[in-house]
Amino acid sequence: MTLLRRIESEFRELPGLVLTEAQVRRLWDLDSDTTTVVLATLLKRRFLARTASGHCVLARFQLPFARPSGGPSTTDHTAALRRDCRT
Repeated sequence: MTLLRRIESEFRELPGLVLTEAQVRRLWDLDSDTTTVVLATLLKRRFLARTASGHCVLARFQLPFARPSGGPSTTDHTAALRRDCRT
């Protein structure tokens, strides 16, 4: 399993996971350069999103204050969470 897939898997298994860049580095025992590349890749793919405070979260489960402009409203977000929880 590649590093990106391992990290994606962890965020999928723990959708409420909210980590700083330093926490990502420690959790997966990465150096600074690798952490920067990995997070940039996952953010570019829109797999992860950044909160207003700079934390990394699974993009589809991000809190309303973390959503990029043009993203779903709080109501849409709640409805999406309910749909995901039923499946």
